[in-house]
Amino acid sequence: MKRLLITLVIALIGFNAEAKTVYVNNAMGDDRFSGEREDFDVVQAGPVRTIARATELARQGDTISLADTGVPYQECVSLTNKNASGINAEYPFILEGNGASLDGRVTVDSRQWEHFKEIYKPVKDNPSEYQGDIFRLHVAKYYPNAVCYCMLFVDSMPVQNKTAEPMESPVGQLNELDAALFEGYLYFRPEKGKTPEDYKLEITSLRTGITLNHVDHVVIRNLIVQGYQLDGVALANSATNVVIEQCTIRGNARAGMSVGWGSDVQAKRILMCANAFSEVLTLPYCRVKLEKSRLSGDYGKPWIDQSGTDHGSAALFSNNGKWITPEDLRPDLSPLPEAQDAAKEFEDNGDVAGADDDSKDDSNNDDVFGLGDDDSDNNATKDDSDNGDDFGFGGDDDSNKDAADDDNPFDAEDDNNDAANNDDSDNPFDLE
Repeated sequence: MKRLLITLVIALIGFNAEAKTVYVNNAMGDDRFSGEREDFDVVQAGPVRTIARATELARQGDTISLADTGVPYQECVSLTNKNASGINAEYPFILEGNGASLDGRVTVDSRQWEHFKEIYKPVKDNPSEYQGDIFRLHVAKYYPNAVCYCMLFVDSMPVQNKTAEPMESPVGQLNELDAALFEGYLYFRPEKGKTPEDYKLEITSLRTGITLNHVDHVVIRNLIVQGYQLDGVALANSATNVVIEQCTIRGNARAGMSVGWGSDVQAKRILMCANAFSEVLTLPYCRVKLEKSRLSGDYGKPWIDQSGTDHGSAALFSNNGKWITPEDLRPDLSPLPEAQDAAKEFEDNGDVAGADDDSKDDSNNDDVFGLGDDDSDNNATKDDSDNGDDFGFGGDDDSNKDAADDDNPFDAEDDNNDAANNDDSDNPFDLE
């Protein structure tokens, strides 16, 4: 027995010595490089360009480190099997975002939009009347992956699809700047006198931001995941001992995070907002534990639990230290305050980077989501106080200017456009 323990210790020491970091830089990297270095002092050892290549190079217990170049990584990340797993909780497999963004949107060519002709006054032998202020995009033709779930972004602002009774068209309910997905078409009604050419129109195109299958002991942190056609993060099958921390997951056409089929995850200091169907979707045979997180429910539901009690789901949400189930997420948690007001609320709650004392704990905090307290598991330099508001919509700069100063937190551009990095951006979806 003693010999076995010594062997195990030696194996762990050897594993730790062999664990490496694979560096990724989507602006200057090259997939022909080895990814061993963050710099280019040794050219062939420099960072790779894509996360997909990094996952090919990584082995059990390694770290993939993304450079935040100010340009989003527009790819789907797949973490699968042993090579994307850790050895244990002390030596996990890590996807370190460093504040970078994964973005699954694509800009729609204005020529793909067509006027929609509708008979809204059916008269025998009369021609169809033309409703010229509604346009449609043949999603099934141009973007077949987006037929079931699709979200439109108008000038980088996500638009929630109008819904109607089953088999009924929602098109007649569209007001200005509304959208609807129906029978393979995405319908859009611009403002009076305008056409799709007058806007920057994007749709969710890439399928899923991060998919985890048959992995164990994985840590994902410091990432923004947005604009995907299905889910931002999907623990699809047997993804166990997963930790997701300090991430913003928003503007995805189905769920921010879906968890199911033998998977379990602990999410800490996660912001999920503007996800069309639900912020969190729990499926059969899963376990979810959220701490110090915010589920806005501003577009879809805060949490949809499809696991059923017979499947043994243990989905929990920490609200000021009290553990509650998805069924306890009442409308008082949704909707949240307007984005431009959230920064002031956040300041009023007294959340200061590095604050870690009882006087600032969740029980004394006005923030009902328990985000005001900084704890020992969260580096102060990565604290929520770095964000201009609770949502992460309005970035702050070095002078801590936040979204409260902006009438439209989505409508701004700058060189970096990443609210998590203390820049001048107030538009989290505009990352060009």
